[in-house]
Amino acid sequence: MPKQTARNIWEFDRTRNRQEDARSIADDIKRRLSGLSHTQKKIQSLEQQVINASEIEMKLRRRIRKLKKELTCKQTRENLLPKSQPNSIDNDSKKYFEILGLHPKAFTGLDESQIRSLLARNLRIYSHQNHPDKGGDAEKMKLLNEAYNFFMDPKNRAEYGKN
Repeated sequence: MPKQTARNIWEFDRTRNRQEDARSIADDIKRRLSGLSHTQKKIQSLEQQVINASEIEMKLRRRIRKLKKELTCKQTRENLLPKSQPNSIDNDSKKYFEILGLHPKAFTGLDESQIRSLLARNLRIYSHQNHPDKGGDAEKMKLLNEAYNFFMDPKNRAEYGKN
């Protein structure tokens, strides 16, 4: 029996070694898998960053297109309006036509609603350029509003046109 016992011990040790080997292999696999999950998290994070970057790029492209359209519209407006700009006018000047960027005979042949829309359009254009919140001058903005309010009254418009 001693031989059989020795053999049993030897097989027991061999089995235990196999179990330890299996455990170490399992631990190694777990470590590698945890490393993979960490790598997968990094990959997901990078993918999210790429998605965010592409969204930002799309937003920037849309903004560029919008700015190009605005620039084109602004250039078109500048070509349609007279060359005198309110920026070149003294604050003390009361040349209302020039302040609003209108020709002195701009109202001839227009009815009241057309005159009002012309005044509103020019006020809007020059207000965007001269508004204090957008880097413009408050005095120029006051002159624009004063000229607009002056021309909105048909009596003032008629008297000013005679002079």
